Amino acid sequence: MQIAQLFRRGADSRIVSGLLWITGGQALVALTGLAGLRILTELAPPSVFGEANLLMSLLTLGMQIIMAPITNTQLRYHSRYDLEGRSDWFTAQILTRSLIAGIAVSAVAVLAIVLWKYINSLPQRYLLLMAVSVWAPIYVIRNVLLNRASSERKQSLQAIWLCTEAIMMLIFTALLLLHTKSVEYYLVGQILGVAVSIMAVASMYPAVRRLRLAGASKSERLQMSSEIMSYGLPFAPIAVMAWFSSLSDRYMLGTIAGTAAVGQYAAAFAISSRLSLLVGAIFAAVFRPALFEAENMGDGTRANRLFQYWMAAVAFSFLAIGIVAIFAARPLSESLLAAEYRPHAVSVILWTILGYAAYSVTQVMENRIFSFGTSKKIVFPTFLGGLANVVFCLYAIPIEGIEGAAKASAASFFVQLLSTYLILRDVKLKRRS
Repeated sequence: MQIAQLFRRGADSRIVSGLLWITGGQALVALTGLAGLRILTELAPPSVFGEANLLMSLLTLGMQIIMAPITNTQLRYHSRYDLEGRSDWFTAQILTRSLIAGIAVSAVAVLAIVLWKYINSLPQRYLLLMAVSVWAPIYVIRNVLLNRASSERKQSLQAIWLCTEAIMMLIFTALLLLHTKSVEYYLVGQILGVAVSIMAVASMYPAVRRLRLAGASKSERLQMSSEIMSYGLPFAPIAVMAWFSSLSDRYMLGTIAGTAAVGQYAAAFAISSRLSLLVGAIFAAVFRPALFEAENMGDGTRANRLFQYWMAAVAFSFLAIGIVAIFAARPLSESLLAAEYRPHAVSVILWTILGYAAYSVTQVMENRIFSFGTSKKIVFPTFLGGLANVVFCLYAIPIEGIEGAAKASAASFFVQLLSTYLILRDVKLKRRS
């Protein structure tokens, strides 16, 4: 079977042009982010950079707990509703439910900050409260619309959108940090960048202009609720466990070594994670919609071939990245980070790339499991990875500090990889029997 045939819709030239758009767009996003690291680490002291990252990670966790079931249902079933001619209605339903969830997250976050300040007799930071209140709704709109573009394989739109967003976020955040070096201004800059990019790109996407917050009949609401509960609901605990697996090291490091250490760790981590996520995002944008479409159409042979190509592409890419990183880690850290962020940077970069290689392979296997219409199976390996990260951090951070956090994170990703592989093998065996 030829590779072009695996993608069905507009195979041949559209696959090549789509891949070029994705690669070019994601590369520009990564380059903007890496250049932005140097600018932002020069402008923001490690304590501000670290505290801002910790707060954004908590907000992301809260948003994912409530939204993950809805948005992952969107990714899985959009192609089916599109075939039925109901993609606009489906997106409107997803957006309506997601906005309600996002507003709830913002309300809880604002209340938590107000109470924490009151209990500790600290002054209220009203700009921070305003930023937190709009964070989740803005990102809800962004994620739902980007998910639709991804499901419809609009790679050129995705590339332009993400590039615009990366540039706007850098410009607004840098300008505000020049005014005041604070967590509040860092957050506001990020939010403004996302909001402006949504408005700029919306004019290029007709589906956005057609959208209206939509009602639904009782039977339609029941059908969608059933899909969210059966397929999407397990993504809530998965989001929690994934957060522990990938981000709990920062909070444990902050507790033991302070927010400045988190800033140094997060900045070095960002160099390798951006390069690693670049590879994962490119291949996910190419293979995931085609894989889900193949299963939705009952074409298991095509789905298996897509999975195999996806695995091979990710594995060979990370082999190349790892070899280059051995020689490039030090020059990269010296070029992209301010001097006070460089201690331990080389070690963090190398260990993070190793960990993200395992994480990216794990994601390919997870998507194969999701394509079978089951998500519950992922809960246990994600939990195991999160638990491993906590346990490894408790051991490694008191001994090795920042480098210990990087090693613990990498080791936990390999634990998750092994357990996910075992789950995927079990799912396949049961489908054959």
